[in-house]
Amino acid sequence: MAAGRRDAADLGRSLCIITGASRGLGWALSMVLAPRLMPGSHLVLVARSGERLQQLEARLLEESPGRGGQVRLSRVEADLSREEGLQRVLNTAISTEGAAPDRLLLINNAERFSARASVQLASRVQISSTLIGCLCSAQLTVSFAHTGPLDTDMQKQARLETADPELRQTFLTMHQEGQLINCHDSARKLVNILIRDDFPSGAHIDYYDQ
Repeated sequence: MAAGRRDAADLGRSLCIITGASRGLGWALSMVLAPRLMPGSHLVLVARSGERLQQLEARLLEESPGRGGQVRLSRVEADLSREEGLQRVLNTAISTEGAAPDRLLLINNAERFSARASVQLASRVQISSTLIGCLCSAQLTVSFAHTGPLDTDMQKQARLETADPELRQTFLTMHQEGQLINCHDSARKLVNILIRDDFPSGAHIDYYDQ
């Protein structure tokens, strides 16, 4: 695909921020989404674990070795429950260079990243980017995705350590009966929904409905 062309199966030139990117669904979304970004995009990976972010970056470059100079990748080690963590992400996001991106994608996947913080960061990115001539015509679309019960380290911890025996058994049964969804399967479906871009702002998107 020639640089600058837009294909129906890609996300165009995007400023994409993925929080909670160091494991589970965030890791899977990073792996699935990165190849769909056109040259000139900026992928910002955010997590509290800098070591895991380094591992993710290495994996992304290994999977798509030719894209290292086409899509800018930034790692931000930050605690998004704290003001300085939000500011660190914002500073990285607004450092995006070049022409205005086609999309601003903020994927709020961090466990401790509240809805209020999500709106706060999205608003800051838009306002601050507008001041430097970026995203001046972007339209903000907000959606809420139910990804299904995911097979993650957190789920494993829940079925082993949850104090409530009934709840612990529920988690264990879901695992034993194969009801848990692979993170990469869920990520592929969510990215395909983003590419279709046929949902209204405020929509609640469910894995099982798509």
